[in-house]
Amino acid sequence: MINHYKLFISVGEASGDILAANLMRDLKKIPNYKFKFYGIAGERMISEGGIKSLFPSKELAIMGYLEIIPKIFKILFRLFQTILYIKKLMPDLIITVDSPGFNFLLVKLVKKFLNLDIAIIHYVAPTVWAYKPERAQKCAELFNHMLVIFPFEKKYFDKVGLKCSYVGNPTIESGSDYGQINKDDIRKEYGLIGKKIITIIPGSRKNELKYHLPVLREYMDELCKKYKNIFFILPTLGHLEKQIKRYLKHDNLIICKDDRDKNNLINISDLILCKSGTSVLESITKKVPIIVFYKMNRFTAYIIKKKLKISYVAICNIVMNKSIIPELLQDNFNVRNLLLESEKFINNKEKVTQQLKDIELFLTKFDSSKIERQKASEVILSYLEGALASIKENKALLSKYSVKEEMYIHR
Repeated sequence: MINHYKLFISVGEASGDILAANLMRDLKKIPNYKFKFYGIAGERMISEGGIKSLFPSKELAIMGYLEIIPKIFKILFRLFQTILYIKKLMPDLIITVDSPGFNFLLVKLVKKFLNLDIAIIHYVAPTVWAYKPERAQKCAELFNHMLVIFPFEKKYFDKVGLKCSYVGNPTIESGSDYGQINKDDIRKEYGLIGKKIITIIPGSRKNELKYHLPVLREYMDELCKKYKNIFFILPTLGHLEKQIKRYLKHDNLIICKDDRDKNNLINISDLILCKSGTSVLESITKKVPIIVFYKMNRFTAYIIKKKLKISYVAICNIVMNKSIIPELLQDNFNVRNLLLESEKFINNKEKVTQQLKDIELFLTKFDSSKIERQKASEVILSYLEGALASIKENKALLSKYSVKEEMYIHR
């Protein structure tokens, strides 16, 4: 017997799109179950599950306080559009992935306006360990289950009575084999033999590019003056390519959108400059030295700094509680500092060796043999099976009641 289910999934960021697509792939592999996917989807989800997105998920890729003001009415419209869609769809399960700004408000409104007996699961915990630890309690009021990607996060939700599962970190796990590739062959394939290669990951939000690209352009210009054999790699998403090309017109630059090109070219890099965020985690699996940067408007930066409970922003530094990866944030993200930190890695092999050694130690903390974990797809299935058992039980009770009622009527 085949069990059919409708799942509503909401993502807002490129990283959430990857996680949701991987989850969809795992669910489709389960025998005797058929899943139909609906919701707010990114490109990978659309490709993986044939899902038709309610609207482009990139509309939700907004970070900051001032940045959201011009888009507030559109976001409110999208919220109520989504609520009406869920009401009409009546899914068997709601899964929200990351993007707490939109997804938490969505779930709050669903609970307030829709009388649905549907479990709601959130994938990727808000950073309660970095700021606003009270959000763990708010999560307990909104969700039936939390899926976390860092082992140390689980305790925060266990404490407030929210069911929580560590489901592994797909970014680290998928990147674990990259170090085994033949880098000489890849350099030859792309015509990069003898080049000093620097990968720059400027961000996947338009506002991030607005703040990052002017500084990066000047940095690239200065570095080209000092090193004649320098070459730059810039991985990005298709819809951001035009904005990037308006700033960066360098001949020694490859802007890559294809996943194979991204993986190959990042892996042969001598240095990665990466904006703070999920992409840092992916970058450190490449076993390439890395520098982290980030800049946003001053008001948002001030508010976030006030709320922060930690000394670092890069996850590797946070977990290891020391500065393994240089962090150039706000005013410190400038051409002078970028050049200074870059040349430490370009000209100092000991510096490279030490950072990679520390990163390797950080990665051992995700060793699946040492940590209790579940598969995200198994958690999802357990809720669906629980709902199915409840329906069957209710039908059985209703049937039993109907028989008794009929006997009473004919007595």
